[in-house]
Amino acid sequence: MTTVLGLVFSARVGGNLHDLAQQLFSMVAKELPEVRTELIEISRRKVTPCNGCQYECLLGKAPHCPIEDDVLDLWRSALRSDLLVYFIPTYGGLSPATWVAFQQRYHGVVRHEPRIEGNPDGKVAALTVYEPAGTRTGDVSQEAVLKNLVGQGRPLVSFEQIVPSNYGLNSLGDRLISDRGIQERLSAMGRRIVRELQTGPRP
Repeated sequence: MTTVLGLVFSARVGGNLHDLAQQLFSMVAKELPEVRTELIEISRRKVTPCNGCQYECLLGKAPHCPIEDDVLDLWRSALRSDLLVYFIPTYGGLSPATWVAFQQRYHGVVRHEPRIEGNPDGKVAALTVYEPAGTRTGDVSQEAVLKNLVGQGRPLVSFEQIVPSNYGLNSLGDRLISDRGIQERLSAMGRRIVRELQTGPRP
């Protein structure tokens, strides 16, 4: 069965990014009812950054990550999925701490974890929300996100970047999902994702 996994990296449970993710996945499920979709809010899981370990992931006789949290299971689901969709906010011009921690742990948990068998035909997509606030910090943050996505070896098939102020909204208090323009962006992203899932693996 084709699987689509969404990881929402907002620190706020049930916030704007969750609304956007839920609507996007509802679109995909309506068009492709045979596809299995799952949304995970990272704020409901335990994601720990790399710490002062003894480099067991690199130097141990039996390489492994000594940190006990949900990262191994999250990466297992992510790498087995046919399409992995990241939903990433920007805090103070930077990617959220849980996103950074999750990406840091990729090296130690995945590359040296024989129990994980990745999907060689897997694809990735991302939706981000940020405000540039007159500086390039937001742009730099998004560039870092894109670099990490491409670095995982999966083709990036869709990337949407929403700036709430472009729609006269403030993501701190307004519900972004209520705006027609943002809904149209979601619909366009949903159509691209559906096409990618229908076409199957890229050569």
